[in-house]
Amino acid sequence: VVAWKRQALGFILLAILALYNVGSLYNYYFDGRYSKEDIRSAAEFVAKNATPDDRVLVITVDDLFKWYFHGTNLVLDNTSSLSADGMVDQAAVGTRVLWLVESRPWQTDPSNEIKKLLDSRYPLIDKIDFSGVTLYHYCIADCSPA
Repeated sequence: VVAWKRQALGFILLAILALYNVGSLYNYYFDGRYSKEDIRSAAEFVAKNATPDDRVLVITVDDLFKWYFHGTNLVLDNTSSLSADGMVDQAAVGTRVLWLVESRPWQTDPSNEIKKLLDSRYPLIDKIDFSGVTLYHYCIADCSPA
């Protein structure tokens, strides 16, 4: 960028890029909502505790979760064009248990529609907190008592 013929434009673009990086670093080190999310531990927990027929619905961090998740379960994310209602319906079809992986929901589900729909339709089996990540374990159908 700095090597462009119009050096002033190159320096301005470089400064803009640097400002974005400073903002990201600030969020990482000083904003607890962003810093050091433990996606790896959450993915390992689901892989160890989910049965092969369980479904996993991931909010915001689907690529990271899929990177660390080594299970064979169907993993869905909320970055598709489906409505929240459609996503919940799609995630619940053909399964007895649904795992919701929630991290930074304000980015892709700011009104928390997915969690509200799941809470209104299905009983919560368990809630597990990791740094920056919360797992919700829902009973969709025919769950044995815990």
